[in-house]
Amino acid sequence: MKKIFTLFILFIGSLSMTYANGVAVVDPVQGTFFELLESHVEVNVNNQISVTKSTQLFKNTSGLNTKITYAFPLSEHASTTSIRWKVNGVWSTATLIAAPQDSSLAGNSGNSVYADLETYLGATPLYFKLDDIINNNNEVTIELTYVELLSYNNNIVQYAHRNDYTLIQATPINTVTFDFQMTSARDILNIDLLSSNNENITLLMTQATVNWSSTNWTSTDDYLLEYELDDNQLGLFSFSTFIPDSLSNCDSTAGFFALIVEPDGTDSTVVIDKVFTLIIDVSGSMGGNRITDAKNAATFIVNNMNFDDKFNIVPFESNAMSWKPNHVQATASNQNDALNYINNLQAGGGTSFTSALSTAIPQFTFDTTVANVIIFITDGIAGESDATVLSTLNSLIAANNLTNNIQIHTFGIGGGTNQSLLSQIATAYDGVASFVGNNDLYDELSSFYSYIQNPVLLNVQAAFSPSTIIYDVYPAPLTNLYKGQQMIVVGKYHTPDSIQATFSGQSFGTPSSFQYDFNLVDSLVTEHQFLTKVWAKMKIDNLMRAYYNAGSDTLITNPLEDEVTNLSLCYSVVSPFTSYSGFGSGNGGTGNGGGGSSGLS
Repeated sequence: MKKIFTLFILFIGSLSMTYANGVAVVDPVQGTFFELLESHVEVNVNNQISVTKSTQLFKNTSGLNTKITYAFPLSEHASTTSIRWKVNGVWSTATLIAAPQDSSLAGNSGNSVYADLETYLGATPLYFKLDDIINNNNEVTIELTYVELLSYNNNIVQYAHRNDYTLIQATPINTVTFDFQMTSARDILNIDLLSSNNENITLLMTQATVNWSSTNWTSTDDYLLEYELDDNQLGLFSFSTFIPDSLSNCDSTAGFFALIVEPDGTDSTVVIDKVFTLIIDVSGSMGGNRITDAKNAATFIVNNMNFDDKFNIVPFESNAMSWKPNHVQATASNQNDALNYINNLQAGGGTSFTSALSTAIPQFTFDTTVANVIIFITDGIAGESDATVLSTLNSLIAANNLTNNIQIHTFGIGGGTNQSLLSQIATAYDGVASFVGNNDLYDELSSFYSYIQNPVLLNVQAAFSPSTIIYDVYPAPLTNLYKGQQMIVVGKYHTPDSIQATFSGQSFGTPSSFQYDFNLVDSLVTEHQFLTKVWAKMKIDNLMRAYYNAGSDTLITNPLEDEVTNLSLCYSVVSPFTSYSGFGSGNGGTGNGGGGSSGLS
């Protein structure tokens, strides 16, 4: 099974790209699909957390009475919460089961999947096999619902669907609709569907709707919606809901809350300088588009360094190189030199993680007045064992006195990366791990770098008073705070109360903290019921980090797998150990909902 894993916090900093339409696959090798007749996307956003329902009507034009696999190119940042389908006028609901997703469309045939389909589905698709036999010329409707945290950068929020369906279908789609509604704690200054010129928009301070539709439409453009929030209303925003026993399938009475924390983003805010190294895999497998994508991403980063930052570049294959012996200041001259160096990189050789780390890490020194940062890019598996890489890394960190004084972020390209190892590296050193498709690195990495470009508070910790009310808080540990960016904190609470939150950390080597007051509600708040899903997803991500860190130690991994599976089934949030299963129409299907809901249908 291919394990797909990324830290949930990346929802905040990365452009949230998901496709609007799934594919009804008959033959993945020959590229035989049902015809898409209608596409309807409904989005409900509450304070940057979106719930999307994507519904497609397909017609069997294959000439066969056949079963299908529904393939939806889901963003790695989204989490599926339900699937329904309708055949012969009867709705059925998928069941979340304790079995990993079957990610092999072609089965054991040994044949390659149709290239355009593989490209369209991307790195982290969702697969759902329908047991119904769909007769030739009959129709099937499939409805997928998922939750995600939207891209946010300096008061601008984006919601996007890569909606170009031309790789799958040449004929126009009969009807397409896009309906977007949102509420916000901050005033919405403007909102626009950038991919269209004839949308209907209503904007009323903290609420907005956007509606667009078309007929006989050839899907060549992506949906891209953008809205701007008032930058005079920064601080902490909280929202919560309290689930009684009678509505919970998972817990006794409990509350769920989320906090959106953002520091002052004005020019007067002083940011912490970075000492930065970009480690780039230039082994033979990085040839072609991958090395081009990596060089473009590296170019973006170099062009966007702050003047007082220091940086270096360490390419590696069987051996590592170094652009400079040590970090240099981000002057115009050094940036130009670095851009020429990047442009001349070529792919070839093996893949030695230890060589790269042994070259890069000794160039750092312990310094609490700066943010020490490594971004590690690779498309392959190390030539050394996981144990050797981790042992070497840990020894280098200790020898150079960098414990708790460096962040290592890892980016894996394509399906051949060692996701477990890269996740362990990132988790151990306060970083994030992300795994992207072959052509997605530039968008992902440039967006991520924009997120971490201006650190304000390092080694952030949270304390709550009273201290006995709030529990199970995620992410754990908390991320650093960055200018113009948000930190999302979710958790549970025993009883409603007024709470004081204190966020503390280091700024320029000295302790710094700030406090906020907020209230936890004492009743069920319908519009906040998505919090159960968000909390469960973030806890699952936290447990998966521990799972990957444990390696092959089954005494640790087996209980973690059980806990992740139970959370997934109870809260109806898919995980690496669970997947959706379909029954024939009317066999176990229901009109709505599905799986444990914990108060959220």
